[in-house]
Amino acid sequence: MNRDAEKQVEAMNAALAVIVNHIGHITDNGAMIANLAAEQSSVANEISLNVANIREASRSITEEAESSAALSEELQQLSEQQRQIVTQFKV
Repeated sequence: MNRDAEKQVEAMNAALAVIVNHIGHITDNGAMIANLAAEQSSVANEISLNVANIREASRSITEEAESSAALSEELQQLSEQQRQIVTQFKV
């Protein structure tokens, strides 16, 4: 009977060792998932910052284009005024 008990204890120890090994793998996987989630969050934050920078650059470019259009219109008007003045002179 003692021998049977010893075999059962050994079998239980082996089973517990397998369970502990599996728990270790689960723990490692959980840590890896946490690290990957942190990296993904960091990348998402960086993308968000880049999108904000692009939006700001686009806004700035739009303002500059509008300013250039207004200056172009003003130059056109000045050119027309200058043309009218020149036509008043006879050679």
